[in-house]
Amino acid sequence: MPLVEIVAAGAAVTSAFVEVVQALNGARSVVLEVDNNTSRTLTRISDSHEHGGFAVTPVSQIPTKKADVFGSQNSGGSIATGTEGNVTYRGDDGLEFRISWVNPFIGGNGCDASVSMPKYRVKTTCGAGNANAHMRYELFEIEMRGFNVFGAILDKWAATNYDAGPLRFPTSNETPTFDGTGRFSNFEGGIVSWHPETGAHIVWGLIGERWLQIGREQFGYPVTDEAPTADGRGRWNHFRALHLPGKPEASIHWSPESGAHETYGAIRDKWAAMGWEQSHLGYPIGAEHDHAGGRLQRFQGGSLFWTPEGGVVVQ
Repeated sequence: MPLVEIVAAGAAVTSAFVEVVQALNGARSVVLEVDNNTSRTLTRISDSHEHGGFAVTPVSQIPTKKADVFGSQNSGGSIATGTEGNVTYRGDDGLEFRISWVNPFIGGNGCDASVSMPKYRVKTTCGAGNANAHMRYELFEIEMRGFNVFGAILDKWAATNYDAGPLRFPTSNETPTFDGTGRFSNFEGGIVSWHPETGAHIVWGLIGERWLQIGREQFGYPVTDEAPTADGRGRWNHFRALHLPGKPEASIHWSPESGAHETYGAIRDKWAAMGWEQSHLGYPIGAEHDHAGGRLQRFQGGSLFWTPEGGVVVQ
């Protein structure tokens, strides 16, 4: 929207806000602002009040890129009730968008909103105070570029600020994992992998590349998002092999000097007990492999060697 149109739209909302405030005289009242930032026209299809009523009625339609400001207050002459209500809108693509608010006689204010289609999101701002509390509902359209993202994976994408965050845009529909139980979606910036036992977590970057090389969810479902290591030099992510007996956990650690390498089993347990990368061993510099009747993994400051008879020893 050109700057002059943005300024004009802001002035219109400000003017409407002032008019609504002037019309409100209830002891408990709210100013309700609905911002339609989508490409669709919103049509009001229903509204109701538990207490109170409209001092200024919402418009029947909110065109694309426009806003409506209206007001609700407690019943006339009453000082012992609050105002509580809701409005439902429908978009011309079938969207149902419902807002609700409460400014109670006792207790704090609240507001909420819901959308019926995952391609939309709404930001709510609940105003405080007994009179003229400002409740704002900003409806946005998410650009999914033709792919379906929903459920827990959509929630995880939302937590990273959708396409404005590091995952950027989706590049696949939600897809079943190898076991048919989990789901994943690919994004420009990484993968969100979900399982009912672990939830949805992000794998990306060089840790993500290594995870893909060693079997992705068959190596283990992520049970954390990637996080910085305690020494501040690297990154790590933990995984759980839900299809294996005991559901063992494993990790992939990365640093600029060592690259990304996985640890698991008894060697991982020993390294963790020593303090992970903060031990004298530092980061792993290679994968665990067969060696002299056992298993060996090399680290920056030494090696861990496992045998059935002796367990894990530091070399």
